[in-house]
Amino acid sequence: MGNRIFEITVEELSFLGDILSMGVVKKGLVMVGATPDSVTRDQMLQALDLHIIPSIRSFVSPEKASQVKHNILKKLEGGK
Repeated sequence: MGNRIFEITVEELSFLGDILSMGVVKKGLVMVGATPDSVTRDQMLQALDLHIIPSIRSFVSPEKASQVKHNILKKLEGGK
C-alpha cells in the first residue's frame, strides 16, 4: 500500500471512501514527485496544500477540511 505517512493520510480521509481517499492522496503525491512508498513528511505537507486539502473541499466544508489537515499533521508529528 504505502509507507506510514501515506497510510496516516489515507486513513484520515477514509470518510471519503477507500477509492476516493487513496486517489486524492496519490494524485497529490504525483504533483510533488513522490510515491506512496517513498513519500516524506515534507512532501506530504506539500501535497496536502497543493492538492489534497483543496480537493476535499469539494466534499466537505472549509472548516472540516482544516480539521482533517490538523488531524493529519498531529499524527505525522507523532500525536494521537
